[in-house]
Amino acid sequence: STPAAVIVAATTPQERIVVATLATIAEEAAAAGLTSPALIVVGGIVAMRAALAGEP
Repeated sequence: STPAAVIVAATTPQERIVVATLATIAEEAAAAGLTSPALIVVGGIVAMRAALAGEP
């Protein structure tokens, strides 16, 4: 149940983010076609993504 995110092309118009649990993040990232280089974030901070981005 630990949240995880994979971020590709961070801070660019091509940025892509997949959020899932640590148990499923590899499968979800592969299904989304994400490739390296990528940033992987694990833990509670992932759940704060919407608040940090100013999203409703």
